[in-house]
Amino acid sequence: MKKHILHMLICCGFPILIIGSLPLIARYSPWISLILGFIAPFICPIMMIGMMFMMFKSKGKKEKSSCCDNKENETSEMLN
Repeated sequence: MKKHILHMLICCGFPILIIGSLPLIARYSPWISLILGFIAPFICPIMMIGMMFMMFKSKGKKEKSSCCDNKENETSEMLN
C-alpha cells in the first residue's frame, strides 16, 4: 500500500514541479522548457498505467497463493 501512495505522490507531484519550474527553466533554455512543457501532462497517465499493472500483478500473486493454500487444505481434509 505504501508503494502505491509513493507512486501517486510522484505521479502528481512531479508534473506539478515541472510546470511550476518552467518559467525558471525558460530563462536559461527555452527549448528544454518547451520539451518539458510538452512531456509534463503525459507523465501522470504513463505512471498510472504502470501502477495499475503493478497492482494487478500483486493481487494476482495473493489470490494464487490463497487459492493454492485452500486447495491443499481441502485435499487434506478429504483424505482424513
